[in-house]
Amino acid sequence: MGYQDEAATQLEGTSNLPATDVLALVRRVAETVKPPSVSLSLTRFEVGAGQRVVVEQASESALTLAIKNMKLVRFCNFPAVASKSDGVTRVRVGPLDQFKTSQPTMLGFIPTGSKQLVGSALYRQFLDAVADALRVADSGAEVTVLVPDRS
Repeated sequence: MGYQDEAATQLEGTSNLPATDVLALVRRVAETVKPPSVSLSLTRFEVGAGQRVVVEQASESALTLAIKNMKLVRFCNFPAVASKSDGVTRVRVGPLDQFKTSQPTMLGFIPTGSKQLVGSALYRQFLDAVADALRVADSGAEVTVLVPDRS
């Protein structure tokens, strides 16, 4: 999966909760989700250490979220939108509106690998955590994390 596919990944679903409650749940998940960690032999290494999901803007029907590092450098930003119609709340988180990539290099400037989306591991973990939290808060919620397949 290339970085464009990662950027297009999003959560879509429906819930019986009010739209404001769904957005409050997304906000709570943003405040608690931590970067994933990887075990390397006897040490534990956090992928994206210091990264966090922050709410940059909020309204009754939408949030603008970003993944930033400890120095508040923005790596990517994405929306969370919830609206109620016909008694059902429709929710969408993502896809990424803007994002940064990194690419391994040799001698500091010769590309040696494919581009990677900065913050992608935390973004995916956040989407999964929102999906889990929605299912816990509303057992009738139907939530899917959509990953484009451009093979």
